[in-house]
Amino acid sequence: SLYYNLITDIPENVFTANGNLQSLDITDNRIDTIGVNSFAGSALQTLVLDYNSLATVDGRWFDSVNSSLTFLSLHSNLLREIPEGTFDNLRSLETLFISGNFFTELPSGVFANNVNITSLSLLGNRLSSIDPQWFASLTNLEALRLEYNQIVALPNGTFQNNPRLNDLGLTFNQISVIDRAAFGDLSNLQWLYLEFNFITAIDEAFFDAAIDLRGE
Repeated sequence: SLYYNLITDIPENVFTANGNLQSLDITDNRIDTIGVNSFAGSALQTLVLDYNSLATVDGRWFDSVNSSLTFLSLHSNLLREIPEGTFDNLRSLETLFISGNFFTELPSGVFANNVNITSLSLLGNRLSSIDPQWFASLTNLEALRLEYNQIVALPNGTFQNNPRLNDLGLTFNQISVIDRAAFGDLSNLQWLYLEFNFITAIDEAFFDAAIDLRGE
């Protein structure tokens, strides 16, 4: 772990002699630059880059660990966009946190190749709308955090392909209606958080389908 230091960049090939390195936490530094081959030579499964100064994310950073990386966190950086294809090669990824940033939208197929993701956090960004294609490939998704955005509606089919979803956070948005058509199989949904929205109506069919609902 290298958290709580003053590191500003991760040079290329800095970990080439660390073939047994599986977990790296560089939280709360001042990193604004990462070399394309920075993690080459390692066997990273967990990479935490929270609370740094990254203004962009480059999929090439992860090329050398794309078969081993299962946990990636970029929480609370300065990301204003997620370029198309950023996560395409991270096919082993199970947990992805890109919360606490500043992007207003995502590419339609941003997670198309990340079918193993079970936990995804987009909390605390500036999303005002949702593209159902974001989640269309995430058939193993269990937990999704969308709190503290500016989302005004859940389009039909938003969660259609997420039958394992059991924990959904939508607190502090601007949603006015919860419609059954936004969801697919709701039988596994247990925890639903809708506090501090503008909700005026909830489709009765939603509760009929969410048979195991326990959340608030």
